[in-house]
Amino acid sequence: MGDLFHYGIRQAVNSIGLLCERMDLEPGVGDVLANIKDRIRTAKWVIAELTGANLNVYLEVGYAWGSSAPTILLIRKEEMNSLYFDVAGQRFVTYTSIRDLEERLFIGA
Repeated sequence: MGDLFHYGIRQAVNSIGLLCERMDLEPGVGDVLANIKDRIRTAKWVIAELTGANLNVYLEVGYAWGSSAPTILLIRKEEMNSLYFDVAGQRFVTYTSIRDLEERLFIGA
């Protein structure tokens, strides 16, 4: 996830003048889940990478949807068939490489 975040996601987000945070990289104290929920509620966009079916990310996407936070879903093209039913019908930014993701993420933003 490191290179994908730094080069595929963060660079694209920063290029349109927004701050891009990844909670597991942010220093902090206290309840991690409370911090994540606070960031989701106040985010301009939530970007969720669903490749690999990390259940924590699915929980965070559900919270974002419940909080009406605009959510951008990402997945590697070859893993589209591995999505859980709950999100399978949603629109995704699909990509084949980090460079491809960076180019596709904010087309027309």
